[in-house]
Amino acid sequence: MKREYVGIIGGIIGSSTVIAFAVALTIQNIPQNIVSWILWTILDVLLWIGTVAAGNKKAYLPAAYAFGAFVVTIILFSKGVWGFGISELIAVIGCLLALALWKKLGSRYVIVIATVAMVVAGIPALFDIIQSPNPQSWWMWFGCSLAGLLTAIGAKSWKIEDRFMPVTSFVYNFFMFVLVLVR
Repeated sequence: MKREYVGIIGGIIGSSTVIAFAVALTIQNIPQNIVSWILWTILDVLLWIGTVAAGNKKAYLPAAYAFGAFVVTIILFSKGVWGFGISELIAVIGCLLALALWKKLGSRYVIVIATVAMVVAGIPALFDIIQSPNPQSWWMWFGCSLAGLLTAIGAKSWKIEDRFMPVTSFVYNFFMFVLVLVR
């Protein structure tokens, strides 16, 4: 199988997993942090744009995550889910700082900056899992970690624009997967 196809499969798995999770949110009460999902939507779009601008014309995973995170955010808004505390404030400040740095440094740096900001945006979700673990979301975290792994394997080179986001996505989502199961 061509390496590129593995990356495409990773993107499809990423999008399908997050869209299926959005559907599950309409059926089940799976607690989620809307601030994390809003920030992930914005950052995934920026990451997608930055990755393509940096030369990776096959940025399947950021595109898939941007679409999926947008759908989840809409579902959470429709359910009236909202909360804002210190962890959300830290995430918003981290994301604003990342956006300011991106404007100063240019699009090549957006990949690292937006990826790090995505992990920062996940702080509220991480705190929610620690405070009130809910194993119902295990499959979403697992699917996203698998998508990151496959996209990293399918990347054409070890350049930042090709592998930094997928590898980071794999590590973060796999950590969340494990945390959801052991908490």
